[in-house]
Amino acid sequence: NYRRSGKWGKTSVGAEFRSETIYSSLLGDSGITPIEVRNYPAYYAKSKQRNNGSLFADHGYYKKRWSVSGGAMMNVIPDFGTVIYPGVEAAVWPLKQVKLRVIYSRSVRFPTYTDLYYNRGGAVGSINLRPE
Repeated sequence: NYRRSGKWGKTSVGAEFRSETIYSSLLGDSGITPIEVRNYPAYYAKSKQRNNGSLFADHGYYKKRWSVSGGAMMNVIPDFGTVIYPGVEAAVWPLKQVKLRVIYSRSVRFPTYTDLYYNRGGAVGSINLRPE
């Protein structure tokens, strides 16, 4: 993260990268060489890996009893594509202990490996699920 404050407010920019891997007897794609489960008579025969990268920037201006800020995050997951999520906020403190805010933002929930692959007890996973 990089932060800079000045006369016109405070700016932050940053990046994140995450790699997720699962080895399982139920969840993921078939085709791996089975991996023995330590201290248990079973094997992991499925796996799945995905990467998640994001860049973000925001700027906020603060003046006595009010503030305004805005920013955006660009998220890249090869399985789901690239999407930009904006957000803005305005706030005022009518009293020292009371803050009133108005916020607009967009967010996302990516399907978990369970959402994508689990098929037991009435649950039906689908590898065609998209972010919501």
